[in-house]
Amino acid sequence: MFLETPPTLAGTVDKTEWSSLSRWLQLLHGSIGDNFTPRFVYSNKTASATLRLEEAGFVFVDTGAAAMTLTLPPINQAGGGTLYIFLKTDASSNLLTIDANGTETINNALTYTAINAQYEGVAIVSTETEWIAWSLV
Repeated sequence: MFLETPPTLAGTVDKTEWSSLSRWLQLLHGSIGDNFTPRFVYSNKTASATLRLEEAGFVFVDTGAAAMTLTLPPINQAGGGTLYIFLKTDASSNLLTIDANGTETINNALTYTAINAQYEGVAIVSTETEWIAWSLV
């Protein structure tokens, strides 16, 4: 299926055409029915790394081999509202450290280091100027 760019009239969006597109999307979504299951972006990490913006979403972390550090991307690239949800999946006591990029901060600190037990987690979101974290226990 091919969707064209929005039709315009002298630089303004043609609302008639967008109404048709909106109706088409409603019909498409309705035909999906009960079998529709939303999917979330996720990645798996088993070693220290710098995260990419494409990995925003769930990050399942296995620190069974050793403690590890995951570094967030630069906040000027992430913009506001970029969300990472880190979940530790292994039973070791190895520490997971989340590092803000360079001198950027997470809750006014350079790193977040409160994850060392299985199924502990933290959600971290960007505000365009800093990262904000809240624990998921």
